[in-house]
Amino acid sequence: MKFHFCMICLLRFIVLISEASRSQSFVTRPEPSARQTKPFSVPTYNVSAGGFSSAARGWNSWGLQANPLTNYAGFVFNDYHFLQQCGLIVTTPGYDYYCSIDSGWSADQGDEYGRFVEDKSIFSTTGSLANFSDQIHGMGMKVGIYLLPGAFEVDAGTTIENTTLKIGDILDYETPSYFSRRAFNWSADGVQQWHDSVIKHLASLSVTIGKCYTTQNTDPQLGAST
Repeated sequence: MKFHFCMICLLRFIVLISEASRSQSFVTRPEPSARQTKPFSVPTYNVSAGGFSSAARGWNSWGLQANPLTNYAGFVFNDYHFLQQCGLIVTTPGYDYYCSIDSGWSADQGDEYGRFVEDKSIFSTTGSLANFSDQIHGMGMKVGIYLLPGAFEVDAGTTIENTTLKIGDILDYETPSYFSRRAFNWSADGVQQWHDSVIKHLASLSVTIGKCYTTQNTDPQLGAST
């Protein structure tokens, strides 16, 4: 009898503690009508400045490049695996789909005009970026690539297409180089001409989108740009 009585007391004590904790945890909130609310809005657009009415669809290699676990999955950064991944895309009529290759596809030196060219070892299956583009087009998709900003420092003595200017004339030597490249002196004549030449060259290889961006460190104490 004593045991049962103790158990009843213990259970009653637990119930009282639980009720007390619940009553203390509740915070009185004002009614919705009494609270101040800010209008909620979602930015939208019908057609972008470039004539697009929806986001790009498709695949970009960076998701696998940035994940070290993909080595276990067997992904290698080359055209064979680009084609393998993009071949899994199910397309819907009426939309543009892209097979987009991120940083690492180019050689470490430009062509005769200092323009980006593919690393042949990356495109060993198809033989070239142009051939790769042809295969992607045959799958009903377009090709996109990522361009690290800047020109190769090794191409400083190369003449920009359709000019008498050297690439070294348009580089910024006040900021550190990165990944064999240097940023541009944007006020120099020839910067736009070099970019025009690069875009024209990529278009000749049937590349539709060129993604080019970076972040710039403006703190001189850090001593580098990234």
